[in-house]
Amino acid sequence: MRFSEFADEMLVALYRESELTPNTTFSSAHMLDHYPLRWREGWVYQLVDEFGSRGLIYGKGTIGDERSQPLRLTARGLREAERLMDEGVGIFRLEEAEPAKGVGYDDAVARASEEPTEMESLEAQLAPASDRDVQFDHNSRNLNESIEKLEESLPAIEGSNEPEMVEIAVHARTGVEFLKRCRDRTVAASVRLIRYLVINPFKRALESSLDDGWKLVIQTGLVLLLSALLGLLGIVF
Repeated sequence: MRFSEFADEMLVALYRESELTPNTTFSSAHMLDHYPLRWREGWVYQLVDEFGSRGLIYGKGTIGDERSQPLRLTARGLREAERLMDEGVGIFRLEEAEPAKGVGYDDAVARASEEPTEMESLEAQLAPASDRDVQFDHNSRNLNESIEKLEESLPAIEGSNEPEMVEIAVHARTGVEFLKRCRDRTVAASVRLIRYLVINPFKRALESSLDDGWKLVIQTGLVLLLSALLGLLGIVF
């Protein structure tokens, strides 16, 4: 089995699973357990990075271990899967496996990757430093990736028709611009201010009816931001 074959079959498998339970995010464990996909260690991480960069799935980057990756096809991903099927790529669903069960936001993120638990843990570690100032560093990888993911989610937040999202969208964009200015000018800002301008608006977006795929992007961005802040403060986590 080559990586390219694994990736093509995973895409088609996701398409088939999406037909059974539309508008659903599935964990990589769910897909590997329900389809005879042959893979090697590290391939799921590479697949998620490639699919994310090509816009075939929601979000970019990996979270947790290889069996904890949330996967949900975008419209582009669905079209690409259909193209592959037209070319003869196919894979069957294991009949002995339990019936298809969608893994939504709470399952794919909270249960499989335990990302909310990680976010809460990072917030708890940051809480005692609320009155401290963070000296921004444009070389911080976590900081740069957090800004990228939070900024990536802005069009989805701003495109929502919910009245409450109008206010959230304004604060979220202000927060991202604030982070970018602090990073680019390598200035200091208080943790309390960062919480108010950035973290809180995006946490409110997580509580909205925003698409699960975009919630995953936001959540990943927040985890990266919290990790960056702790690192810049010299707090071991």
